[in-house]
Amino acid sequence: MTIRQRTRNRGWTVGLATVVALALLGAACGDDDDDAAADEDTEQSTDTTGASGSGEPAEGDGDTAAFCDARAQLEAEFNEQPPDPAAVTAAIDDLESAAPAELAESAGGLGEILAASAESGEDPVQDPAFAGHLAPIDEFVLAECGFETVEVNAVDYAFEGLPGSLPAGQTAIALANDGAEPHEMVIFRRAEGETRTPEELFALPEEEIFTALTFAGAAQAEPGQTGLTIADLEPGSYVATCFVPTGGAEDGPPHFMQGMTAEFEVA
Repeated sequence: MTIRQRTRNRGWTVGLATVVALALLGAACGDDDDDAAADEDTEQSTDTTGASGSGEPAEGDGDTAAFCDARAQLEAEFNEQPPDPAAVTAAIDDLESAAPAELAESAGGLGEILAASAESGEDPVQDPAFAGHLAPIDEFVLAECGFETVEVNAVDYAFEGLPGSLPAGQTAIALANDGAEPHEMVIFRRAEGETRTPEELFALPEEEIFTALTFAGAAQAEPGQTGLTIADLEPGSYVATCFVPTGGAEDGPPHFMQGMTAEFEVA
């Protein structure tokens, strides 16, 4: 497994990431195209069971703080490898029960997809309804949750707007893709005492990279869209990078080889 596959699988951004990662992949806050909207409409009209299998969409009691905490906890659970289905189910239940009325259907649909992913190990982003359910949830998170929020622009090939220092704690990082190619921002915390540059670190053999770096979160966005990751940042030195292949070909050199890396401190 390549370093890009390993990091993307950790973040279901592959997460709600990415991951994160994970995801590692998927536009959380961007405008969906007509096909994606049609997919969402079809999914919502034909499947109204929540993750609990009740046969009805979760009603939600509008507990904003609990809803925000559940969204963050879901990402944290999916950043574990492998995710614990029981912990994922608990976070899904919390998300559904606390969802505002206008997000109840999205929370139920997302919960069902994530519960299936935790059991099967498959990437939830591959479900055509995933992005449609996640987008309104993450729009709400950015507007209402009160997390420390960082807005970063991805261009070909650099991160713009990422501060050199951030406070420790729960942080919502929104990655807006202003480039012509897909981009991701995969975030690692350096090991204590690690001082090598990103270029030196990513030139190491894979087993050494994951000794020097610990995965912390990931967001991905297609051109014109925005992806979100919620990371609980611990104090330390961090590296952000993009592993997407240049030009879109699977065997193309990753964007970090074009200089798409950044560093920041958390205190």
